[in-house]
Amino acid sequence: MDLDLSLNEELGEAGKDKLLECLADMQRHWAGCSATNVRRRKEWSELLNDLKKLPLKFRINEIRREISSMWDTCFKSDKEREQFPEYSSDDYSEHLLVKHRDVLEKLKAFYIQHRELIDLVHKYEEMWKSVVSIQEQSQNPERLFKNRGAQLLKEEHDRKLISKIPHMQNVILKAIKKKEAEGTLFLIRGEQFSSIIERHNLKDEKKTVKRTPMTSSALMGPSAKRSRTVENGTSNGHTTQSHRKAVRQLEMK
Repeated sequence: MDLDLSLNEELGEAGKDKLLECLADMQRHWAGCSATNVRRRKEWSELLNDLKKLPLKFRINEIRREISSMWDTCFKSDKEREQFPEYSSDDYSEHLLVKHRDVLEKLKAFYIQHRELIDLVHKYEEMWKSVVSIQEQSQNPERLFKNRGAQLLKEEHDRKLISKIPHMQNVILKAIKKKEAEGTLFLIRGEQFSSIIERHNLKDEKKTVKRTPMTSSALMGPSAKRSRTVENGTSNGHTTQSHRKAVRQLEMK
C-alpha cells in the first residue's frame, strides 16, 4: 500500500504536512553529538517506526471490519468472538496482520460451507420481525379507521406470512439435524435454534392470551352460569314447560 495514501488516510493532509516538516527539521539538526541531537535522533527513529506501522494499521482495520461483518452473518456469539483477543490489539505488525487474515478466511469458509442454512435462518429472523410488527400493529385501535379495503388486503397478507412461520421452522430444524448428523453443531449466537423457537412460541402465546382474555362467566365456570340462569327464571326445564303450555292454549282456541 502506498505510504502517502496511508498518511492521508490516518492523519489527513494537514497532519501529514506537519509531520513531514517536523522530520525535515530533525534531519537538519543531526550534526554534532549534543544531548539535544541525540534526543531528536531517538524521536526520529520512533516516528519512522510509527510510519512503518501506518500501512499495517490501515490494512488490519479494514480486515477487522470484514471480520465483524462475518461474525454477524455467521451468528457468532460473544464467547466465540472473544476467542480471538488479537482483534482489539493495537500492536500493529505483520504477525497481527497474518492472524487477522487467517480468522477472516476461516469465517468465509464457514459461510460457504453452511451458506444455505445461514441464509434460511436470516430469512426466518426477518419473517419473525415482521410477525412481531404485525402483532404490535393489531393492538393499535387507529388501524380500524383507515381504508377498510386496504386494511383487509393487508390483514390477508399478514395471515399468509404468519402461516409460513411453522413451515420455515421445520425446514431449518431438519437442516440443522442433518448438520448434526454430519458432526457439525450449528448454533445461533450460542443458542440452539429449537430454544429460539420455544421462546418465540411462548411470546406468541402470551400475546394471544392478552388479546383474548377470559370473560367473567368463563372464569366462574359452568356451575355459576346455571345458578344465574335459575335465578333469572330461565332454566331449561322451566322454559320448556312454559312453551308447552302456550302451545296447548293456542290449540284450544
